[in-house]
Amino acid sequence: MAPQILELNDHGITLGDAEGIRLISPGFALARDKSLVVGAQAQAQSRLHPNDSHSRYWQELSLDPLPSGRLPGDRYRHLADLAHAHLNSLAAESESYAGEVILSVPGSFSRQQLGILLGIAKQTPLTVAGLVDSALIAAAGAQTLQASEHTIVVQQQLHQILFTQVSCHQGVLKVDSSVTLPSSGSQNVIDSLMQLSTELFIDQCRFNPQHDAATEQLLYNALPAWLAADVSSGSLLLELTADGAVHNAKLPFESLVVALAPIRQRVNEQLSAMVSRVANSKNVQIVLCSTLSELPGLKTQLARVAPVTSSNAEQHLASSLAHSDQILSSGAGSLRKELMLISTASASLPKSPSASEPALANESRSQESGPQESGSQEKSSLETRSQKSPAGDSHAFENHAEKNRAARSPYAQLSASAQGAQANALLKNLRINGERIADSAELVLKEGDSLTLSFDGSEATTLDESLGTLTFNLKKLNNGAD
Repeated sequence: MAPQILELNDHGITLGDAEGIRLISPGFALARDKSLVVGAQAQAQSRLHPNDSHSRYWQELSLDPLPSGRLPGDRYRHLADLAHAHLNSLAAESESYAGEVILSVPGSFSRQQLGILLGIAKQTPLTVAGLVDSALIAAAGAQTLQASEHTIVVQQQLHQILFTQVSCHQGVLKVDSSVTLPSSGSQNVIDSLMQLSTELFIDQCRFNPQHDAATEQLLYNALPAWLAADVSSGSLLLELTADGAVHNAKLPFESLVVALAPIRQRVNEQLSAMVSRVANSKNVQIVLCSTLSELPGLKTQLARVAPVTSSNAEQHLASSLAHSDQILSSGAGSLRKELMLISTASASLPKSPSASEPALANESRSQESGPQESGSQEKSSLETRSQKSPAGDSHAFENHAEKNRAARSPYAQLSASAQGAQANALLKNLRINGERIADSAELVLKEGDSLTLSFDGSEATTLDESLGTLTFNLKKLNNGAD
């Protein structure tokens, strides 16, 4: 049976298996009236009851007692108890009572936090059989799209961004270092947009949505849908209904970009510094998590620093499953920070459920970690709102990929190569269905595939440099034959 993969990013803790993403649960807990709720249900009330809301228990995982009154009763004493309740809830909701689980954890976790994590997981129905650095998995997935000696993985959590440098030598990926950027997480993005939209409502219709907790929560809950709306008109229409009245405000896209400039600038400065320290800075790629890829203006800005690719939950799951044998071979006693690269190009997973949470430097050298188990002895069974899909057998992942390949017959075969600096710069921007390909490649195109070649002027060569040669050979296929 294929293992389950649990990715511990508190922006959206993701549980999946060979059938795809089973649920996504944000790292929120609400402790009030001698009860505790976690995940999306807790997030949806976090602005109504800010003093009872917790959203840092994964990032600051510890056994330090919390002040009296911050938790409901003696069953919950510290942040580890909240994390334990969240894991129990995930297990109950996904019915994960059998089979092995691989924990994909952020490199920002200390050895002590890893030990606490293993301790609390042992008191849940989850059977932890392996630990892996989540940035290593993201880098492995990105290598199948564009080979690079150095990859900087950028992962946004609720309250910080984690930058991890991963090197690749002779097919072996290794985590080199990591650094966190505080006050730059998805909640900081939401806070900036809350302030911007509040000012717009006040200016345009004399309505202050943050005047009371109820309308503030309405604004908070509405922001993800607004950000996902079509901005082809150049502005977003914001609408809130409060006390029977409908309030409207227009948010120009330019204002949205300006409001997020401080976070973009901090990310850009951190990445520029990391790229400059790499010996061969021309062979570096940046891998952005999906929330940062969708942050207005960021991807374009970072493309001037190094080539940028994106990593989403489905890709992370596929990469984790492809490398699961290596991860499981190390057991749960140490954090895996090195992997032999295995291609996931043929892997395909069902689309995940939408996360219900809003979408949007202390540097440490990484090393092999051997955590000691400790943690809470308490148990709780709580409910979260999520979506489920049935579990499958060990062949489900491969069978799904075969079905996808059979759905479209081969249409044409493309081979591409480049000679010369500018030709190589052009070829690096060649995309198949929006994804970059390697500097030289031979690909089979299917009917309906999109082939795009664009040129970024920032990569232009000097006038006296040879343009080189860019060669494409296209061969039409008939049912897989010439």
